[in-house]
Amino acid sequence: MKKALNKDWYKRAFTLHTMVASPWTMATEQDLAFVLNTLALPAGARVLDLACGFGRHSQELARRGFRVVGIDISEELISYARNEARQSGLQVDYISGDIRQLSFHSEFDAVLGLYEGAIGYSGSKEDDYKILTGVAQALKNGGRYIAHIPNIEYARKRFPEQRWRANSTLIELIEYDWDESARMIFETTYPMRYGEKFEDLKPVYEQRRVYELNEWATMLSSLGLRILQVCGALDEGSVLTDDYDFLSIISVKL
Repeated sequence: MKKALNKDWYKRAFTLHTMVASPWTMATEQDLAFVLNTLALPAGARVLDLACGFGRHSQELARRGFRVVGIDISEELISYARNEARQSGLQVDYISGDIRQLSFHSEFDAVLGLYEGAIGYSGSKEDDYKILTGVAQALKNGGRYIAHIPNIEYARKRFPEQRWRANSTLIELIEYDWDESARMIFETTYPMRYGEKFEDLKPVYEQRRVYELNEWATMLSSLGLRILQVCGALDEGSVLTDDYDFLSIISVKL
């Protein structure tokens, strides 16, 4: 159902409790296969992982020899990621910060915005453009950016919708709704750990603004980025249709 949220809802919604055990975070190997096959990064490439969460992608990239910087607004998640990397003997530079305020200049071979990379969270196009401006500035010439974001055509076609996700730890019921006038997706997740009492459930509320593909092309082009490929979800061989709930845009800095 639609639920109006404070504009900084994302600062509290993504916690270790809601993320580490969630089924949606269990596809790390498949995600990285897409990243590596699509970007064909050179050995030792420098990679920026936006809204890195608890570090699942950044640490696996570091394990493969890449030099990685991960940034997230959550101190809790960054602290956990640092500790996990330290215990695994991995070198990852984790930063607790706001990705609307990136200050890198021509430093990275790739920037990753997987699972939205916080695009759309504030509901402000101006904020999203700030993120993209930081991405463009952070990339070296020839560097590539993956934007993995909701497919507006799927939302229009399918929402409202309910889904179930499950793994060995918990089951999640997710409810989606759509506001065409605001271009907003509203998401409510009910995580149910096995053995937990129903009355103890704590729903997690999220929202994000989404964009037409031509809006993406305009924003990226204005920042010196050219779209190379668009595909459904994280499936490099796919042709985008409205049957994919997410799409991936791969662009290059000219």
